[in-house]
Amino acid sequence: MSSITDAVAALHTVLDSVAELDKRVYEDPGQSVTGVGAVITPPTVSWGGFGGPEPSEATFVVHLVVPFDQYATARLYQLVEPVVAAIEGDPLFAVSSASPGLLQQGGTQLPTYAITVDVGL
Repeated sequence: MSSITDAVAALHTVLDSVAELDKRVYEDPGQSVTGVGAVITPPTVSWGGFGGPEPSEATFVVHLVVPFDQYATARLYQLVEPVVAAIEGDPLFAVSSASPGLLQQGGTQLPTYAITVDVGL
């Protein structure tokens, strides 16, 4: 991987391939998510020791977001496994965890699984 923007584009492509997301993948946490979707947040970036001015790895959080209703938990359970499988299916990425929570969207909080994704740059 050559840059952060390349990593974002590759992760977006992987998430677009997940049928359950229906291509609702967002790269800006400020965008409003309606229905089921995935939000790629800006990554934490690391520079390895004396490797030069270029970053060596990035850690993204991908939020799987669902509407806040009586089906929210079931929807998250149905989404997390195919999304993680798609990410892990790409040799560039490694998933280290998925944590439940809430994502602030405008004036509301939406149920989410926050999936931590690591990539070498």
